[in-house]
Order: sequence, then C-alpha cells, then structure tokens
Amino acid sequence: MHQGWNRYGLVIILPVLMAVIWGVFAVPDDPSRSGKTVVATPGWIRLMIEIAFFTFGAWTFIDIGYRNISIIFAIVIFLHYAFSFDRLRWMLNNKEIKKRTL
Repeated sequence: MHQGWNRYGLVIILPVLMAVIWGVFAVPDDPSRSGKTVVATPGWIRLMIEIAFFTFGAWTFIDIGYRNISIIFAIVIFLHYAFSFDRLRWMLNNKEIKKRTL
C-alpha cells in the first residue's frame, strides 16, 4: 500500500489512465459499443485489456481487505463473459484491423 502524498496522486491518475485506455483501444464495429474507435485494436488485445482491468479490480478488493467482495466480483465477471460467448467469439475472430477514422 502506498503512503504519503503519492497515494493521492494514484487515486486520480490511475482511474483516469485506465478510463483513457478503456475508451481509446477498441475493436472497430464492436456491437457492444458505438463501433467507433480512436485506436483500432484486434479483438484478442481488447479482450486482454478487459481481463487485465477486471483482474486488477478483483486484486484491489483483496488488497484493501475485501476478500469476499473480490470473489463475488470475480464470479460476476466470469458469468458476464460466459453469457457473452457470442461477443467473445466475435472478438477472437476479429484479427484484421480496418483503417477507419472517426
């Protein structure tokens, strides 16, 4: 855990950085989003970003002492992906990046 003034910086910088990454790196024509993107990203890379973010979220719950909440969060995320199998298949099959502007 961070101590001192730098923990306040992390409270601001880390969520903003994660929000920018989440919004900027997307698969073109993703049916779960608007279909527009700033940086066209292959589906498997977008999936890795999502998994990394949700894993980080579960870990932060554990780190602050909320182990049960972390387990519930992980189960909900797993169920979300299990019931979104069509999106997972689409993302993993989307390997070609079409050049597109906003």
